[in-house]
Formats: sequence, structure tokens, C-alpha cells
Amino acid sequence: MALPTISTPTYTLKLPSSGEIIKYRPFLVKEEKVLLMAAESGDEKEIAIAVNSIIKNCVKDEVDTDSLAVFDIEYLFLNLRSKSIGESVKLIIPCEHCENECKVSVNLSDINVEKTEGHNKKIQLTDSIGVIMKYPTFKATETIDIDKDPLKIINMCIDQVYDSKSVYNTKDSSEEELVEFVDSLNQEQFKKIQEFFETMPKLRKEVDFKCSKCEKENNVVVDRLQDFFE
Repeated sequence: MALPTISTPTYTLKLPSSGEIIKYRPFLVKEEKVLLMAAESGDEKEIAIAVNSIIKNCVKDEVDTDSLAVFDIEYLFLNLRSKSIGESVKLIIPCEHCENECKVSVNLSDINVEKTEGHNKKIQLTDSIGVIMKYPTFKATETIDIDKDPLKIINMCIDQVYDSKSVYNTKDSSEEELVEFVDSLNQEQFKKIQEFFETMPKLRKEVDFKCSKCEKENNVVVDRLQDFFE
């Protein structure tokens, strides 16, 4: 006789980048095992692969998770973790004053994606030429070392180039053409593109706590998904 099937609840979430409503279920024991193994490794790429795999399993809608912005995936995962394990997570945060490692409780439901005022995907480079950007995907961060090859992620995130005559989709251009276009920018124009990445929406939470050793007050910003795998 087959064992009974345990039903799981369904939740909804609005994606920060598009406002699209998606449905998801909590992750199960089999998926938590994958997450724990990745967390124990301490390897950021292993964690990213585990997170992406779990989200693919838990999202119920026809959503291409590989195409979601990195902050969409991070926000979705923290909400998924909150519904699966609990809203409170214990983080190990070093004191800013004495470097003592403090255990700090953070409520995941208080964490949001912050948007910078004035941030825009459309960047005017000259009087007649500009670009339309797209956000880096979580999938891209798995495969590209941004610190070693920052230009690659920039090239990947230019969605369209336009001038007074037409709009050019970069998917129709070769990688060499795109590299040549970026290489032709002057410092002021390149800085405008860099500002797109610096100001794009970001998972962010200010954490206030008193050090258990020196008893001084701390104010720390938590803004990376890896910060929640202490």
C-alpha cells in the first residue's frame, strides 16, 4: 500500500524587478540537505548553484529562473527560506570595535530590496547614442568571476544600443562587436554604465546590535545572499 502524500502550502510573491506575482512552495527535507551541504562548503559558487536548483524546484509558475535578476533570486530565496525554516536567522557578525564574533538574530521578513532614486536602465552616452541595460542574472554570477572580469558582465548586460536612426538589439550582434563598442567609450561614458550597476536594486538590511564582549553598539549592513549562510 502506498504511503499518504503530504500536501505543502503555496505562497505568492511579487518580484522586485517586474512586479510579476509568482507562486512557490516551501522547500522540503531533500532540498534542505542540498542547501546545508553547500553552506558547509563555504564556497559561494556552490551556494549559488544550490540556491538556483532549490528555486527551480519550488517555484510553481512557468518562470525562467535563469533569466531573473540577481536581486529577484536573492529576495525570492530569503522569502522561501523564511516559509520553510522560519523567519528568524542567527548570523555571526564581527564587532566593528573589537572584532568579537557576535550572534545576531535577524528577521528575514524585514529584509527588502532597496531601489536607488534616479536609477534608470536607459543611459544616454552622447547627444544621439545611448544604451538600454538589463540586470545581471543570478545564473551569470555562477559562471563569471566579476572581480576578475568586470567587462564581461557589462557586455552581457547591454540589452540594446540606440542612435537617432534605429535601435540595435545586442543579441543580434557578435561578441566582438559588443566588446569593440564598450572599448570605444571614454571614461565619462563608461562611468555612466558603472553607475547603473552601483545603483541597481539591492538586497539590504541594516543590523543594529550590542557587542557581547565590549558592549559597544554596532550598525552593520547585510547586503549579500552569502551573509545569510553563516
